Amino acid sequence: MNEELIIALAESNRLRILELLRERPLAVQELTEHLPISQPQVSKHLRVLTTAGLIRVYPVAQQRYYGIDPVGMKKIFSWSESFKSFWDAKSEIASIYLEAVRAKQASIPTRAKPFSITRIIDAPRQLVWEAWTVPGLLAQWFAPDYYTVPVCKLDVKAGGAIKLTMQAPDGTSFPMTGTYTEVIPESKLRSLQSPLDENGKPLFELDLSVLFSDEGKGTKVSVTASAHTVSSKAAPHLAGLQPGWQQNLANLERMLSHPDLTKEVNM
Repeated sequence: MNEELIIALAESNRLRILELLRERPLAVQELTEHLPISQPQVSKHLRVLTTAGLIRVYPVAQQRYYGIDPVGMKKIFSWSESFKSFWDAKSEIASIYLEAVRAKQASIPTRAKPFSITRIIDAPRQLVWEAWTVPGLLAQWFAPDYYTVPVCKLDVKAGGAIKLTMQAPDGTSFPMTGTYTEVIPESKLRSLQSPLDENGKPLFELDLSVLFSDEGKGTKVSVTASAHTVSSKAAPHLAGLQPGWQQNLANLERMLSHPDLTKEVNM
């Protein structure tokens, strides 16, 4: 399968578009009604899917409808067929993989390599501190693109509780709990945070330290994080941890560059 097809499929909204078009061709306006994104964003995703050969335009009168392109979908089907030997749970190759997975789980470390990220934010330190400690502000940037934070409760003091829930465009929730271990106003936040699995059990414990200092007219934010007590389900979460934090800080910088977006939202 070519690279364009893989890229086109690697986004939740584009997958949802394909699912919607499975029923019948739809116009951009109709697709927008079923997606948590704006019409321009829907059009952008449609261009990606069209370029990849997964959908095509079906003009009807003056309207443009988008529908599945059978040729592109057949390529996906042919590619998935090449993995047919894995479909039978009793097959020899499935048994080999199952043993490999068990061996891997037995060797999972209880700690993960720490990382540090530093970013200069073009905003005064007090405002940056508030963006980290006011629930309505934190909820505006503390999530990947297209995700929301419907639950954000912060008791910003040593021993205070943290409760967050991120929600994906498809409605999937990713809860997290934690506790502040050190709070020095406008200077340092340290906490222990635990993302939870579907059963409410911690995937790992993240020791997160954030330092704030003046940098010219802006603020230097230094994030240091390390994961402990790692569960067998944590691997994909840990792989995206550092890139996720880089994106979060970019979102923070973008939010603070628009003063009208920094008004507190009640949680």
